[in-house]
Amino acid sequence: MRVSTKSLVVFLLLMYMTLLSLNGVVTVAAYMSTRALLLYKDFFAMAVPVFVLILLFARNPNVSKQCRSVMIFFLSMVIFSLVYVLLSMITGRFDFFRSIVQFRLELLTFGSFFFAAVLLLFEYNERVEIVNKIIKYYIFFAVLNALFAVAESSLAGLLYALIGFDPGPQLTQFGKEYGLLLRTIQGQLRAFGLLTGPFSLSEYLFFALVLSPYVSEKNRKKYILLIMVGIAFSTSKTAIIMALLYIMFLMLRRFFSQRFSLNSVTMVTMVLSLFFYITTTNYSIYEMIFPKENAYAENSILLRTVNIEAVRADSEYSPFIGAGYAVNGNAVVGDDNTNSIPLDSMYIYMLSNYGNVGIILLVIVATIILGILYQRTRLGLNPSVYLYWMISLSMNFVYNNPLTNYPGYIFAIIISILLLSIRTPETGSVSRSRKNVGYVQSLH
Repeated sequence: MRVSTKSLVVFLLLMYMTLLSLNGVVTVAAYMSTRALLLYKDFFAMAVPVFVLILLFARNPNVSKQCRSVMIFFLSMVIFSLVYVLLSMITGRFDFFRSIVQFRLELLTFGSFFFAAVLLLFEYNERVEIVNKIIKYYIFFAVLNALFAVAESSLAGLLYALIGFDPGPQLTQFGKEYGLLLRTIQGQLRAFGLLTGPFSLSEYLFFALVLSPYVSEKNRKKYILLIMVGIAFSTSKTAIIMALLYIMFLMLRRFFSQRFSLNSVTMVTMVLSLFFYITTTNYSIYEMIFPKENAYAENSILLRTVNIEAVRADSEYSPFIGAGYAVNGNAVVGDDNTNSIPLDSMYIYMLSNYGNVGIILLVIVATIILGILYQRTRLGLNPSVYLYWMISLSMNFVYNNPLTNYPGYIFAIIISILLLSIRTPETGSVSRSRKNVGYVQSLH
């Protein structure tokens, strides 16, 4: 029986999503047997898109302007990283092994743009079918992860008894031995679902939350409630704020126009983002706002403020190129990271690896992309795409780093680009997209 190229690609994408959505299970299996199992990430991020590209070029596909733009963006990011690797070599702060590990982490995310560009070589109707399948399965795995998050939080006592450790450093160390981030807050386990840590789970579920318009009206409220509970049990305050901002949009949308609702949520998000940036990147301002002891502020803000100051205080730090590529961070499993500074937010990650040049470039590129998404929303694109990237990039900027919290943005990038490709501004495309994409709402 002959298998079509589209069917094969859908199978590979769903296999990728399955492994990615069960990354915690795969990681434990890898730590108990062979770490080679974790190479599935590299295989699906780069090898599979190259294979699909070869198959599609045999069909002599039409290379659209959007496909070329995404491919150029992918190549630009790779070249940008390699330039900073070269600069680190020139300045004498180059560590080959650490640089390889970090570049691999970046390439896993960059590869999503490459994969999406390859998928844009499919015909319009084929892309509609592909994105419908992907969204359907993402929603399924999000529900599964949310249910496991609820179970982990509710049955934490049984988990402690099973592994023989109470909340504390021993539990965290036990998790590290199996590739998991096991943390507690005031004795409560920070749920991680079927992933490797609470931050990975919270970002994964937030994208699932903005996909709620693709769930049938009958099940949508229950779905939103379950995903919100899953995010709450991850105890990520940033993700909880992100989720509330999206809920704010849904509430406003019941009474006001889409444009007013989008503008209102955007304004609130920008104000919050500016407040978080000011309080996190300047220790003096932090002390002014939080003059007394505040456990939540110390855990959420002060630690990041101290780390940012530590990066800037490095004798080799340059405002233009940072502290050096892969000098800081704890991406190298088993390596001695005692002298490296955790890069647990996008801001400090860019500051350390790429300096102020990287930060400014990130802000400019993000602003341009969000502007494009906002305009496309006015032309028929589901507002969830714009809202996800606007909220996630703004809130995570100084608090989290999805790039190092696998799977991070991997499928969010692929799905967003596919949805953009079937909501083109040309005459007739919008209405046709609504008809074809709309049916996915009845799948759940």
